[in-house]
Amino acid sequence: MSQIQAYRELATARYQSLPSRDRMALLILSVFLAILVVVYGLIFPAMEFRDNAQSAYQQERDLLGWLQAQEAAVKALKQRPQTTKSSGSPLTLVNSSAKRFKLTIKRLQPENNGDLRVWMEGVSFDDALKWLHHLNTQGLKIVDISIDQQSPGRVNLRSTFR
Repeated sequence: MSQIQAYRELATARYQSLPSRDRMALLILSVFLAILVVVYGLIFPAMEFRDNAQSAYQQERDLLGWLQAQEAAVKALKQRPQTTKSSGSPLTLVNSSAKRFKLTIKRLQPENNGDLRVWMEGVSFDDALKWLHHLNTQGLKIVDISIDQQSPGRVNLRSTFR
């Protein structure tokens, strides 16, 4: 006789030895416990999973709609020329554009590989961003950049252009 069968017979004998009221109470309690296991172990987790899946689905649909709405703008940007390549050396371009954007260059260092390092201190953050964008449209590629806040609205900028 296997051990499981022995436990089953022992439980059956114990159950049969209980008074009829106790057997009824045990049966009702067992049914109640089984219902709780089904509800809290299967139904509630399934409902929560369904709700989460529906929410994720709706978010993805919203994202898809937004992406489709932006499609025309992206196509327009792709067709627009990226740079306008300025004539003149990068050194001249950096100096003249910095003056135009009212930025003061602290140090300018040409490198042997053609790169140009630029240091600025205490410049306006907004003006620095406009200047960087302008240089990018003129064909200078930003290779490395470090911007540290000096005070509200003022930054120290170190960048390398190619």
